[in-house]
Amino acid sequence: MKNQYVGDFKDYLKYGILRGLANEGGLQINVCWMLTENDDSRHGDDLRHLGNRRAWQDFDRPLFEALHRIVCMEADRRVVRIRDLNIVPRGTFFEEVLTDDRSTRDTFFEGFRSQRNEADLVFFDPDVGIERRSTPQPGRKKSSKYVYWKELRECFEAGHSLMVFQFFLTKPNRTQVEERFLEFGNRLLISHQMLALSTVSNVVFYLIPQECAIHDIRRTAEAIQKSWCPYIELLEWLSAD
Repeated sequence: MKNQYVGDFKDYLKYGILRGLANEGGLQINVCWMLTENDDSRHGDDLRHLGNRRAWQDFDRPLFEALHRIVCMEADRRVVRIRDLNIVPRGTFFEEVLTDDRSTRDTFFEGFRSQRNEADLVFFDPDVGIERRSTPQPGRKKSSKYVYWKELRECFEAGHSLMVFQFFLTKPNRTQVEERFLEFGNRLLISHQMLALSTVSNVVFYLIPQECAIHDIRRTAEAIQKSWCPYIELLEWLSAD
């Protein structure tokens, strides 16, 4: 996540999901922004929703108005504004900046562990997504753009359900989404149902519930899909084992 992304189209869909989980699902959510420094790219410039109020505001009017205020009225695109305006009800946020430095990353996650205790669900929001075979190792250039399996596993084993941002260069097909489900199963030793909310912005939000929370999170995800159709689609995975 970068401050320059706050309020863009991907962000609008993301907060729609988080608000659904908080409001409909009653979940206490901890957001780990994995915040990195702004760059000189045009990522974050897609503001199609804010330029077309009639088409987009009714999906979540309070959310639309809050993002319109941040981006269009105040020109103050910072993640702290998400907390200030209570965009994720009852949410807690880890707002430290993450760099490519290995020791800094270790300190970052030590701090994060100390403040996530009450969360039902932890949301990881890296710039790109989960590590792949070609991803730089922690401490290497661009490593701050990824969350690593060991970090997800530690959080899941601590008893938190997970939601993880994953960007694809093009709209992912079912096979690509399922490859990630298989990795979650293998890496986190999960044999129960997993979910994903796939968006039209080439982002998939993987929802990995604790086994005791599957029913409630699935029900909430179905409600989110219904409210945001056709822009958010619910996908499900159950291991053949």
